[in-house]
Amino acid sequence: MSFLLGDDWKSHLDLVICGARKPGFLLDANLPIFHVREDQTLENVDILRADQAPALLSKSLVFQGGNWNHLHRLLGLRSGANLMYVGDHMYSDILRSKRTLGWRTVLIVPELDNEMEALQRAEDMQVRVQRLQTEREGLQRAVDVRCMRRLELKREIEPPAELADLELELEQLHERINRLNGEIGPGLRQVHELFHPTWGQLLKAGQQNSKWAQQVQTYACLYTSHVTNLALISPDTRLRVYRDMMPHELASIEATNPMLSGGFVDDNEEYDED
Repeated sequence: MSFLLGDDWKSHLDLVICGARKPGFLLDANLPIFHVREDQTLENVDILRADQAPALLSKSLVFQGGNWNHLHRLLGLRSGANLMYVGDHMYSDILRSKRTLGWRTVLIVPELDNEMEALQRAEDMQVRVQRLQTEREGLQRAVDVRCMRRLELKREIEPPAELADLELELEQLHERINRLNGEIGPGLRQVHELFHPTWGQLLKAGQQNSKWAQQVQTYACLYTSHVTNLALISPDTRLRVYRDMMPHELASIEATNPMLSGGFVDDNEEYDED
């Protein structure tokens, strides 16, 4: 800290708490707090009210141990939503502080830098795979229409000549779908390996969000690669969440913009290049 801000680094801060013993700091309201005097000795203090904070902070900004109650009183907070907590551990930092205390949370994920670079490298292949998947979905809809028509014709006592034509069309459609599958599988594998040869994308399990990604969405108000990225955002900026969408809403959007269609993906089948 002193290397970055100089010997007067404490002048940039309102409060310093060391030895917080997470996640106990977030869970145990009975943990004691100690005031670190200027001579580095410790004094056991009991902060019962927020109006006691100014006198303590005038002596020293540094404390050791304690719990979330002490932090709220020292900062004069009435609600956890008024505190933004930045951490790099999902369990001991983000999940506990959000679920237990209702703090605003920022998760630090250093691997995001490499992830964003990989996204740029994979963009062309992802677009190509998306086009192939869109074409396949169109063929599959054509198959569905002909299958329903075939069922209608088979109910007739004497199947008309149209039935033979339908069978031929279905065979040709299935051949085209199989050819597309043969291109989509290797394409998805290539995209996967551009991120990591074994694990693929950081927040994905195949084509779906991983369990960890779901935790990030649930418990992290924001996530970024470095805490210093927050310096690029004006204090007046209002950050808003992306709208959650159900499958039927996505299907409605895909109907008007087919290029957004990805359909349903069987990860094991798509990655099977045989």
